[in-house]
Amino acid sequence: MVFVDANTKTEADKDVVELSKKDAVFIRVMKVNLTGIDEPKDSKAKKAEKPVVPVARLEQPDLWQSFGVKSAGTVVVADWYGNETNRYPSMPGAAVLTSAIKSAVDSVDKNDKKLEKIAEAASQAADSGDTKGAVRNVLKYFKEEKTGFASFSRMVTLYNTLVADGRAKIQAAREANDEAAIKDLTSTFKGTDLESELKP
Repeated sequence: MVFVDANTKTEADKDVVELSKKDAVFIRVMKVNLTGIDEPKDSKAKKAEKPVVPVARLEQPDLWQSFGVKSAGTVVVADWYGNETNRYPSMPGAAVLTSAIKSAVDSVDKNDKKLEKIAEAASQAADSGDTKGAVRNVLKYFKEEKTGFASFSRMVTLYNTLVADGRAKIQAAREANDEAAIKDLTSTFKGTDLESELKP
């Protein structure tokens, strides 16, 4: 992906052009203001809280924002799910780009195996009644910040199930004034969307 604005010159050498014809999909991402509201220039402006479940970057309406691009000319190389593998401040040469594209392709199988292993551990923990272990592994999966893989939807489903069950247990513990149970649930669901609900 080549991030551009109205003033960006996007001419590339012929070898890079050849890469775009056979080895990868090249996308020009124009900077647009989707809200009609000027972005704050204050670098200390409050950022939106990062969600527990990673979002698919390519599915967001503003790719500049979803990839955190700050300047025109930036080149982002990603796998076909939109998971970033390399970034350059400007268009690199064909040799560098060829290597980056190969790295992106190779990363898919590697990440798939790694994520599947974590997902399997989470599922096994959930099946055995080990809620804390299941939550720990689901959060470990999400911290990889990789979306699109076959195991991703399974982990989202499992996470939502764990959170729903946890919310029910929290309510029951509060109704029973069971401080010990609330303390245990606070530890179990640390880092999840339930963490804020467990605060006194």
